[in-house]
Amino acid sequence: MTFSARFVSENQTIAAFNQRAQEIAGALGAADSTASDLAIWIAASGDELMLARDGIRLVEFYFSIEAAERLMAQVRSEEGGGEKDAAKIDPAGAADGDWLQARIGGSRWSPLIVGDAVAISYDPRTTTPAGRRVYDTWTRWDHADPEQNGAGEPFNSTAEHMKIDCAGRRMMTVQIVQYMDGRVVRTLPVPTPAWEPTVPESMGEEVIDRFCQGR
Repeated sequence: MTFSARFVSENQTIAAFNQRAQEIAGALGAADSTASDLAIWIAASGDELMLARDGIRLVEFYFSIEAAERLMAQVRSEEGGGEKDAAKIDPAGAADGDWLQARIGGSRWSPLIVGDAVAISYDPRTTTPAGRRVYDTWTRWDHADPEQNGAGEPFNSTAEHMKIDCAGRRMMTVQIVQYMDGRVVRTLPVPTPAWEPTVPESMGEEVIDRFCQGR
């Protein structure tokens, strides 16, 4: 996931949004969905790019589970990691997850996936039914090393307000909050939340498998 937020003056917001939408369209083609304040491009792979006009902010939200997994596989290969799967270590397990234990151990968060570089947890306390095998919950995406958002601000965890449809095997992101060592860095509302189908053999599929087990 990559986020970028750019502030513009109030009377330039529409022009800035239209200009950026044209720039992206020049590279990716026409948007699959567009309005005066939101444009969405969806690739055949399931990757998605959202451009939103939010007050005096122009926000870009790029989501690609597959791209993240390809990058992790490439890093492991370059580091000679062999067959070790850093993205799918048992949450109950190994020393590779010690960095996460040091960060959230004893907290309200329950790990779903723990890897060398990335971990995904959820909050059982805020998990409530929202339909037939549909749940409203908060997830937490932790990074072992800080990353930077589009504004150049470092963050090492992201809390996401989500809906998870266990029957339909899909997820919806409602709100995103970036943190650096527990301090809020940036809050990113999703202008038009939408259900996202799960890509087979992706990290998202494993999140659903683990979250929905027994539900």
